[in-house]
Amino acid sequence: MNPTEPPEERRRIRLRTIAAMSGTGGGIASYVSYLTSALEGAGAEVEIQSDRGGPESPFALGANRRPVWDRDPRYPFENLRATRDGGFDVLHVHHEFTEFGGPATAMEFPLLLLFLRLCGRPVVTTIHGVVPTEELSRIEPGAGRMTRAGLRLVTRWIGRLSDQVIVHDDHFRAVLVDRYGLDGIRVRTIPHGVHADLPVSDRVLARRRLGIDGEARVILSLGYLARYKGLETIIDAFVALAREDPKLLLLLAGGAPARSAESGAAYLQALRERVPPELRDRVRFPGRVPEESLPDYFGATDLVVVGHLVPLASSGILALAQAHGRATIASDLPQFATVVPDPRARFPPGNPEALAATMRRYLQDPEALARLASEGRAEAARRDWKVVAGQHLKLYRELARPGAPP
Repeated sequence: MNPTEPPEERRRIRLRTIAAMSGTGGGIASYVSYLTSALEGAGAEVEIQSDRGGPESPFALGANRRPVWDRDPRYPFENLRATRDGGFDVLHVHHEFTEFGGPATAMEFPLLLLFLRLCGRPVVTTIHGVVPTEELSRIEPGAGRMTRAGLRLVTRWIGRLSDQVIVHDDHFRAVLVDRYGLDGIRVRTIPHGVHADLPVSDRVLARRRLGIDGEARVILSLGYLARYKGLETIIDAFVALAREDPKLLLLLAGGAPARSAESGAAYLQALRERVPPELRDRVRFPGRVPEESLPDYFGATDLVVVGHLVPLASSGILALAQAHGRATIASDLPQFATVVPDPRARFPPGNPEALAATMRRYLQDPEALARLASEGRAEAARRDWKVVAGQHLKLYRELARPGAPP
């Protein structure tokens, strides 16, 4: 540490994090794991109070992980019991509406924050998914007035009971302030981190391991198979192109979200049936991709597509693709405008004709494809985990210093 820095900048931060790290944690588990490593690399002490789920996730195990709560209505009380030792400067809670269980546990989340405030330490909440209420039915089919009211109530209480709320894009900050009425002073934007310059496998070897023809032109969509990700749009756009290009191959890689395995299986079957029979050998559903296989999938890919229909969250998959040096196009939503700045690489959400035209433009122009990949990798470097961890540490120190406002 630099001895000329102010004392608060040299102070070692002791952080207690609350997040689901088992297989039910989804993208939050990997996010928290990477952020924790970066914070520890910067000198912070981090302990994770995680769920007691089994080690289905590669991020479930770790020396700094304490499994203390279950994904059921007891989780606020279990976390209160675990934080009463007070051996930390700041509490950081990671929130997603189904992270702690189902709808009932989601409504309990303000109670968790209220309990944590009893510890007398600053509480930071990262909201990983900011849901515009008018778009809720596209994310959760069948969601009605009561669900929207519950969403508004929980979100507003998060703002009142957190010393600071973190979101990953200025658009989500504006939604919280303008639509949910949160105090703008308490909402801060810190971008989704990424490991810059991630390695990719050799193209020939990766395709051999994945059983992909060396001459194929591969389009990849990666991540949980969820309805709001525009997978039908991607399939329809692919079908239009595949009928004119016999070398085109689509990989729809990802499993059903752990919170809805049954409905996810039905959705997967519906996606399979959407592909015309004569093209089903050119659309593959590999399932969930293990962390160690990501270099092969990105190494074998020509173009990555992120097709979200609604502005719900930043895309960790988009960040991964750019960091691996893959050309990536995305739907024209506010949270993607800064990370995919070239408007030619964005397309109207839910518009298969526009997506097909965008895919065709890059697949038929190797120079444009390479340029898009290079621009994406440069963008990823600006969001490296070390940079993101530094922004978190700055916030923690602001909150932990004597006399900081509540």
